[in-house]
Order: sequence, then structure tokens, then C-alpha cells
Amino acid sequence: MSGGAQGSLFTLSIDLELDLHQQTEERRDRLDGIRTELLSLLQQHQLKATWAVADPAISAATDAILASNRDHEIAVLADRSWFGAGAGRVRLRRELARRFERARRSGIDVSTLVLRNVDEVTEVDLLLEQGISAIRGPARPIGEPGPVARTSSRADIWHLPSAWQAPTQSAWWLPANWFVKRRIRQAMRQRLPIHLAIDSPRLVEEDATALANLSELVAWLAAQCAAGQLENATLGDVGRQFVEQHVATPSRSILRPAA
Repeated sequence: MSGGAQGSLFTLSIDLELDLHQQTEERRDRLDGIRTELLSLLQQHQLKATWAVADPAISAATDAILASNRDHEIAVLADRSWFGAGAGRVRLRRELARRFERARRSGIDVSTLVLRNVDEVTEVDLLLEQGISAIRGPARPIGEPGPVARTSSRADIWHLPSAWQAPTQSAWWLPANWFVKRRIRQAMRQRLPIHLAIDSPRLVEEDATALANLSELVAWLAAQCAAGQLENATLGDVGRQFVEQHVATPSRSILRPAA
């Protein structure tokens, strides 16, 4: 699913958990409403996405997402409260097993780990134990350099260091989404992969304009897919293909980052 005759790879992921300081009933209701609107938006434009939740087996969002479109992917969303420096191997193994194994026992196919606020990936062997084939790093504003991937070069895991964050903010004199479309066009011309991450906790704090602008951007992206300029996939799709290719032809490289 790399760029080529089929167009640039396009993945869309959605962080669907509130940050700790946002844990109020009002914001939880707002997040539920945003999830419903995003599901409707993606269904309208026939796009699939990777939805990241803290614990797929017990998340109220999982059933609604998979009922909307079985092509959607459910991923585990990790934050620094249990993942990364300081977590320790014993706790990390326990947390990974609880989230991934319980999901699979519930019939949920889960193989992707999304990092909310953690850059460094350590203890790769524990990730391999859980059959993780794709990792996405924290989303960052378009134009901000992403971190260098810090994971084992031997691992059979596709590691996307970071993704472009949405909603985006443009200067007041520019039309909404102008900058992100410009960067996406540049990437398409070079046949580079495009990775967009929707920051639901941020949407919760924004007014209706942010969701309207995001809807316009998604419609535009869907049009690029229909025209053959983009090829829509989930992070799990790409991770599984990477692992298959890596096993067939061992390599220490990962897909090139987006422009």
C-alpha cells in the first residue's frame, strides 16, 4: 500500500479519549456527539479509519464504530500514564495484555498501538508478544517536524513516528484547510504517504466551526480518493502488509514519512 500507480497512501486515525483534565460529564457527552458525527461523515464519504480507544473491549465506542463500517479499525490508545519511560516491564506487559488480549477474546481484531503523548518506543519484545504490527506516534501540527523513530530496527512492526493533526489552524486571512490541502498536494505529487490524525479531545474544546472545517477537508480527501490520487487504508492494513513484506524480504527500513 505504498505510493505508486494507485496513488499516495492515505491513512486516517482518530484519537477518541479525553485527556485527564477533560473528564467531566459535559465533555464526555460532547465527545459522544463528535464520534457520532464523525462516523456519519466517514460513512457518507465511504472512508475507513483507525479509531484509537484506551481499552477496546470495554469502550462504549467500539460497538458503534464496528456497526457503522466493518472496515474501520479499532486500535489501543496509549499515554504516558502506563506506557513509556518509567512504566517498567512488569506493568507494561500487564497493561498490554489486558488491553489487547481482552479485546481479542471479545472478537475484536486489534493489532495497532496509537501513542497519545509518548515519543519513545521501548520494550519492543513486549509489543511483539501482543502481535502488534503498527505503531503511530503522537499527532503534530502540519509543518512541525516529527520525531525520529526510536524503536528497534529489527522489529517486525511498522512505526509511523507521527501524523498530521486535525483540526488545523490557519492564519485568519487564509481559507480554512488551505495549508493542509497545500501540503497534501505536495505529498501527492511526490507519491508520499499521507497520515492525518483527528484529535477528538481538541474538537471537544472547539466550536462548531472546527467540525465544519474538518467535514469539508474529509469531503475533499474523499474526492482525491475517488479520483485515484489517494489510496485509503487503515494503519492496521499498512502494518500487516509491512510485516508480510518484512518476513518475505527482511529489511531495516520503514515507509518514508509524509512531506
